[in-house]
Formats: sequence, C-alpha cells, structure tokens
Amino acid sequence: MRKELIGITLGLLLSVLGSTVVVAENSAYYIDSQMGSDQADGRSEQRAWKALANVNALTFEPGDKVLFKSGGSWVGQLQLKGAGTEGNPIQVGRYGEGKAPLIAGEGREDSAVLLQNGSHWVVEDLEVTNTIPGGKRRNKMKGVWVEANAGGVFRDVTLRRLHVHQVSGSWDRGGGSGILVAASGDKDDGSAKKSRYHGVRIEDCYVHDVSFYGIMVSGWYNRFRDKRWFPSTDVVVRNNLTRDTGGDSIVVISCDKPLIEHNEGHRAAIGQSMGGTTHAAGMWPHSCDGTVMRYNKVVGIDAKKDGQAFDVDINCRNTLIEHNWSQRNKSGFLLVCSPNDEVPGTSGIVVRNNVSIDDGEYKGVFKLVPNVKAVRVENNVIFNSSKAEQSLELCWKPKWDQVWTLNILFRNNIFSTPGTFVSKPEEFVKATFKNNTYSGAFQGMSAGKNGNIRVKHPAARIVNGKVVPTFRGSSFKPFDISKAGLLPTSSWITQRDESLEKSLVR
Repeated sequence: MRKELIGITLGLLLSVLGSTVVVAENSAYYIDSQMGSDQADGRSEQRAWKALANVNALTFEPGDKVLFKSGGSWVGQLQLKGAGTEGNPIQVGRYGEGKAPLIAGEGREDSAVLLQNGSHWVVEDLEVTNTIPGGKRRNKMKGVWVEANAGGVFRDVTLRRLHVHQVSGSWDRGGGSGILVAASGDKDDGSAKKSRYHGVRIEDCYVHDVSFYGIMVSGWYNRFRDKRWFPSTDVVVRNNLTRDTGGDSIVVISCDKPLIEHNEGHRAAIGQSMGGTTHAAGMWPHSCDGTVMRYNKVVGIDAKKDGQAFDVDINCRNTLIEHNWSQRNKSGFLLVCSPNDEVPGTSGIVVRNNVSIDDGEYKGVFKLVPNVKAVRVENNVIFNSSKAEQSLELCWKPKWDQVWTLNILFRNNIFSTPGTFVSKPEEFVKATFKNNTYSGAFQGMSAGKNGNIRVKHPAARIVNGKVVPTFRGSSFKPFDISKAGLLPTSSWITQRDESLEKSLVR
C-alpha cells in the first residue's frame, strides 16, 4: 500500500507538470543470519533482518530484491510470494563475499524453498538442503518447489546457480525432487484449475544426493484428448549437473518444445540399490511434443528397472536426441516406449550423432517397447570394449491379447566391439539395418546386405573431440562430440565441491 501511495502521488505531480510517467519504487531487502535484527526494517545491509519470518510475511512487488548475506544460514522454509512484471522481475540472491547463503529446511516442510503462483521471478546463488534429522525419509520432499495451481499461465521463472543437495525423500517415485517446477492440469473430474508455465529456465544448478528426481518440470500428463492438454512452453533445462539421485536425473512432463541441453547426469537411479522399487533412467520427456535433448552427458547408471541414459516415454511426439554422450549405463543407451492404450502415443523419434560407450551390460544398448511409430537411429557410434556377447536391443513382448508393432530404422551407424553384438529378430519389431558399419562379430544385423559393411575393430575414433570412422568406405559422417556435457561457464560447479574432479568421469 505504501508503494501504491507513493506511485499515485508522484504520478499526480508529474501529470500536473505535463508528464504521464508511471513511477515504481523498487525495494531491496537484506537478511543477515548473524548480525541482522528482526526489529530492523531490512532496507540496507546495516539494517538487515535476521530470520526468515519477515521475508515469509511479505508479498513482493515488481523489481524487488531479496538478498541473503553470503556465508549465512537459515533453518526452515523460505516462502516467496508476489509477482514481478516483464522486464522487472523479483530477484532472490546474495550479497557480500563468501559461501552461498544456505536455506536448510531440516524436513520441517515438504520444501525448503517454496514459490507458488508467481510470475517473473529470478532465484539464484543459494544453497538448499532439506534433510530430516535422524536419517529419516518420507515422500514429497523437495529442495526447491515452484508450483502453479491457481489456473492460467504463469510466466518467466528462472532458477540459476542453485546448489541443492541432501533432500531426504523416499527411494521411490513419490519421494520428491531436488528442484521441481510443477503446474496442475485438467483432472478427469474437472476439479483442477488448468495451469501452466511460459518461460522456465533452470540453468547452472548443481543437484546431488536427493530423492527421487534431480530436476523436474511437470504438468498434467493426461493426453487422451489433445484439447485437454495444457502444456508448459518455452522450457529450458540447461547446463546443470546432477549426481547420485535416487531416481531420474532430469525429467520434463507435459511441455511443448522443451529443450534439455548441456547437462550432465551421473549415477542416477541409486534408489534401486537402497531398496527402492521404482523404474528410473537418466534424462527423458513424458507427454511432450517437440522435445530436443542435445549435448548432454549421462554416465554410470547401475539399475535394472529401466536404467537407460535417455528415454522417450509415453505420449511424446517428434523428439530429437542428438550430440549426446552416454557411458557405462548398464541397462543401455536408449529406451522408447508407448503402451497401446495411450493416446496420442509416441511417434517421430530421431536419434542421431550420439556416442554410446560400454552401455547395456544388463539389457542391451536399446530397449524397445512396441507401438512406437517412426523411429530413426542414424549416424551414431556404439562402442563396446568387452569381448563378451552383448545384446543390441531388448524388446518388450506384447501380452497375448495385444497387437503391437514397432518399425525402427538403424542407418549409417557404427557398431564396434571386440566381442559379439546380437540382434534377435522379433515379429512385433520390424528393425531395418541399412548402410551401417560393423566391427566385431554380429548376429541378426544383416551384415553384407542393404549396404552394411564389416571392418576391423575399432571402427571409429574420437580425435580432438571429433568422431571419425577408421574405414573410408563407411557412409558414417563425422561429427563433433566435444560440446556434450557442461559448458565452461559452469566451472563454478566444480568449485563448489572439491570431490567432483575425482569422483566423476569427465
């Protein structure tokens, strides 16, 4: 109200002088956990607040800044209320030198940071934990939770340079997330207000030791009738690192044209070794159109319930997976699936210019669930260093009363192994192998037909970041894989955790 009165007074004064200028008073609020005072007004570093209570009680306005002192720590939930405007967002961050300010939820609420029904926010440079004392775990635990449930379109939320870790969710899917941006949708009984986001940026975040999801952007997944689909748009998940997540690394649900790029996911799905029973994988969309996953790196998933580096899940159309690096994911490089009772189903998958190294020890490099339409796997390199026999794909057989088919084209790829790759023909999977280069022993892959050729192992090399064939007669086209994974701008992530250089396969 105080700001409104100031704006009205100044507006009237300028009107009298012949101008019609709208004046907004932007405020900065400072919080210092050591030297602050809750009896102060919070309007300068010298008059900083001490606790979260004053922040949680305030509804912020366009252009406001909420600044936590570096090196400080606060226990409990940080609640963010209000809305900015285009070009004048509300900003949450830090001031001063030193470690990032820490918001330690300690399991008092489901999330340590909560932003509901807000547009035009930037939240950056915070460390966030939500650890239940005594080693306990429960469902719905989150580090940072951004939620839209009031109906309509919420715009422009940026989460940047957040360090989220030690979130004590359970080891199964209901356990929660490190970072969750969620919009409600149109439920079957019509009880929910349809909400979505336009403009989500999750960038340069480091998320680890959380359960279940590392990073998720979620909406209502029911697409039985497209007119009820209310997807979030302009969603970008970029330049983030996740490791040791109980479930999936990065997931987007109910988005139109989401972009997942330059991320790294290490050791996802560890919950399965902790007693969890839920399937999990690396990075994937569900109920999305036009997803692009490019320049990502997924390493070291040891899980048998799914466990692939990348997945194109139910009700996704026109997905592009390119220039990614997958390594030592024991259940494989790629999962595609679309059960036959889903509408509109999964279709239009292009997988090109990717590198898979030593994937698929448990199930094969590819897991194929039939009833997916139009799948092209082109110009990829599948390396295997083991001399043991390995399956190229695992096909999920339809039940006796179901009729599923899957047409998949493998073209211009390099399959290189010192051992044996096996492709088992299935009547419900129509796999075509054309113009591929094989090195090693192969079964069921049409070597010598349809332009497929055999060469000595290895059939390709990575030289200065470029993937090149070793045999001139190959139809494979060289490509640059050096950009897969984090960009140099994310050097701050390794600075946050000195153990990374030793613990991660870079």
